[in-house]
Amino acid sequence: MTIHRPLVLISSNPVFGTGGASRILANYYQFFDRLSSIDSLPFTAIHKLYIHNCSYSIKFLRYLPSIALVRVPWILRHFLGKRHRSIKPVVWWHSFGITDALLLLLFSILIKPFGCHLIVTLHCPTFFDYPTRLMSKIYFFCTLASCTAVHVLNNHSENVLLMFKSSYGFINRLVVNCVNPLSSNSIIQLRNKLFSKHSPAKIANATQYILSMCQLVPGKRIDHVIDALEHLPINWSLLVAGDGIERSYLEKLVDNKNLRSRVIFLGFLSDIKKAKYFSLASVFCVPSCSDTQSIVNVEAISHGLPIALYPYQPLLSIYNDCPSVIFSARCTPVSLSSAIILAANSSLGALNASSSSILSRFDDKSLWNSFFFLH
Repeated sequence: MTIHRPLVLISSNPVFGTGGASRILANYYQFFDRLSSIDSLPFTAIHKLYIHNCSYSIKFLRYLPSIALVRVPWILRHFLGKRHRSIKPVVWWHSFGITDALLLLLFSILIKPFGCHLIVTLHCPTFFDYPTRLMSKIYFFCTLASCTAVHVLNNHSENVLLMFKSSYGFINRLVVNCVNPLSSNSIIQLRNKLFSKHSPAKIANATQYILSMCQLVPGKRIDHVIDALEHLPINWSLLVAGDGIERSYLEKLVDNKNLRSRVIFLGFLSDIKKAKYFSLASVFCVPSCSDTQSIVNVEAISHGLPIALYPYQPLLSIYNDCPSVIFSARCTPVSLSSAIILAANSSLGALNASSSSILSRFDDKSLWNSFFFLH
């Protein structure tokens, strides 16, 4: 008889249940469901919890731990009471910011009586881009001091963390480098490869749409896409999907550049509406400097959409084998506009090759082997 090990998934940045963190946790749930249908898996995903309560409008309050933090020990005690005492539960924390560093230390003390394995996935690239800063050192130190293993999403993050680990004596901490799993819907679409509608043979004067879909925050650089639009032919327009603190600034920028007729703000989109705009667009473009993987890029590829990006190291290490993902020569709007034109002319073969590359890199069985610390 298989003894199932409790697995608790935690996110510290749900963004009202609609942000990337929520979707990442949903993808992990689907990942474990898919694996359980393939092999007998000694894990049961029992709960997904949000540590930060983001329902407050006051900025300070959104960083206070919510009731979810104190629920974890109750959940573990409840499930362990029904299971074999020698089985150690796993708590998997998805970390997105500096406030997690102190919460992790508190949390590791809170769950210590249960003998849990605490796994931490580090999503925020800022600390890896500036590893010598004091805040980065505090973040790495607190994370390594709290957990059993650290999961990073690209080679750059792995190299930075291994160097820090050796410098500060965290020899026994595992560092695992692999991507986050895909949603079941993205896998189905990538396997189907129904990309003929995005053939580069287009009517010369037809409207071409750039789609930018993300939280509208400074690190996503949607203002650079608006600037790039000025350097594109008049038949190019921009669709901006999402919401956030930068939206009013971006709308003013559009008005100041007299681009209102060429830029449409769509707000937050449901999954059904997302599919509609993925089909309408010619190119996907979020030239972010604040992503370690970017789920939405994978979603764009799964819809057969070519992508234009800035040459940001974490994304280069993930999408460098995808011929329909075009990286600009420089991080400037002019260079980005050239990358958008190149991406729009991606062949059907390039789109299919990108699909195959993503399926290979994000393969469920390969990821399960990478997560050896769960075996």
